[in-house]
Formats: sequence, structure tokens, C-alpha cells
Amino acid sequence: MTRSRVHTGTTPLTHGNPRPRTGAVDPPAHAVTPLLPGPPDADPSYLVHPVGGSLLCYLPLARALSAHHAVRGISSPLLSGQPAPGELTELAADYAARIDADSSGPCLLGGWSFGGTAAFETARRLTGRGRVVRLLVLLDAPPPGSSSGPMDDDTLARQFLYEVRRMSGMSDGEAQNAPARDPLGAAADELARADPDAGPEETARRFDAFTRHSRSLIGHRPTRPYPGPALVVDTHPADGSPPRGAAWLPHLTGPVHRLTLPTDHFGLMGTACAAAIAAAVERAHLGETPWTSC
Repeated sequence: MTRSRVHTGTTPLTHGNPRPRTGAVDPPAHAVTPLLPGPPDADPSYLVHPVGGSLLCYLPLARALSAHHAVRGISSPLLSGQPAPGELTELAADYAARIDADSSGPCLLGGWSFGGTAAFETARRLTGRGRVVRLLVLLDAPPPGSSSGPMDDDTLARQFLYEVRRMSGMSDGEAQNAPARDPLGAAADELARADPDAGPEETARRFDAFTRHSRSLIGHRPTRPYPGPALVVDTHPADGSPPRGAAWLPHLTGPVHRLTLPTDHFGLMGTACAAAIAAAVERAHLGETPWTSC
């Protein structure tokens, strides 16, 4: 491990049932989902859902983080049939309001994939009004301006099926080499195998969340950088795909800790990586000198 200075949540894990904040109406108590309680008086650590909207992918990481933090999650309102803003900045403003309604002291905030980008925007809003965010954690999050390509329903349906297959444990090759004439039907079958209660309506909600959140990334550019401490976690897949964390550095003006793990995007949420991520979070949370590890 080399050191360098770079400037630049015992409640069952569920989807939750949040709804967006409108006007002066406070979000309901269940807008934030308790995942694991952590030690007494621990700072809360909020994990923002990835593109599919669910918090289930965070189970291994929540277990690892709970040694030092009260781990909580923010799932997509769309999974419970509630409305949600279509713009990423508006969604982040809603999530910042949920966190403010849930707690008032220092916190940690992070997310994987889309969740990291949403966490970045949420953290900017929290710190902009004086809230202390001890650490922003970006877990292989798509950098601003990196999302492009076709976003029609057919393309997104195939991408959705690929994600469902990868989250169910398929390898990249297996997920790509099993084409389907009806991607949403195949995704529904995969979800039903993992959860018998996940019927067509659940598949439709998840696909709606996947579609809305995917499209919200198009053209996203932060209006200002995030000034607080950050941990950027990259992957180093076997196919040689370049890490993308460096593209975040112009948008991070506080101390930046970087960690690269030998896995791909989906492997990052596995049990094998959870301990390494939690250790890096704790080190950065304690304010140690920013460092880089591969």
C-alpha cells in the first residue's frame, strides 16, 4: 500500500417504502430503511440504491460496515409504487430531505454504481446547508458525462436482464451468452427463481426504476464539486477495462482516498470485497492521510 495526497446499514434488509418530499410535507419515517444497527452512538451510514432501486445488493457490505456504523439505506420510491423525480438533481434533493428527517448529526453517505452518483449529489446538498458528511463513498460509480448510448426501451430491457442475471450470480459470459427474445419475461423468470413472491408486477416496478434511473444519468454534470472527504473505490476486472475513478477527481476538492479491488463491477458487491471496503471506509472515516491501494 502506497500513500499519496490527492486533491481533487438487526432489521431485515428490505426495499423500504419511501415517497418523495413535496412542498413542506415531511417524508414518512420509513423513507429511510434501517439495515443493521451498529454500536451504540455510532454515526449513521446511508447507502443509496443502485440503478435497480433495491437495497438487497448491500447486505454483505452492511454486515461489514455495522461493526462501526449504524447502516441505513435509501431505496427507490418507484419500487413501492410511489412517484419519484425524473431528474437526478431533484431525486438527490429528495434523498437529502429524507436523511435530514432521519438524523441531524454527522453521517457517512455512499452508494454503488448509480447509487454512488446519486450519493454524490445528495452529499453536495447536505454539506451545502451545513450538514457534516464525514465521508462520501463512491463504489465504482459512473463519472459525470460517462453515460451515453441508446436508452430506448428495448436496449434497456436487455441491459436490465443482464443486470438481473449478474446479481443472481451469473458470470459476465453466462449473462451475455444467454440471449432472450423476451428480455423482460426472462428477467421475470430469473427474479421468480430468487424470490417466489416477485411476480410480474414486481418485475415491472423494477424495470421502471431501472429505466428511470438509467435515463436520469444522461447528460448529468455537477454544477459544483463536492468539498468533503471522499473514498473512491475502483474495480480492476480481468478483461483489462480501465478504472473510472480518476474521472471523479475534478469533482472532488476535499481529501480523496482511493481503493482498487481485483474484481468487476458486480463482484464489488460480493462478500469477498465487503471487508476490504469496510476497512477502507473506517480508515478514511478516522481521517488518516489519503492513500491509494491496488
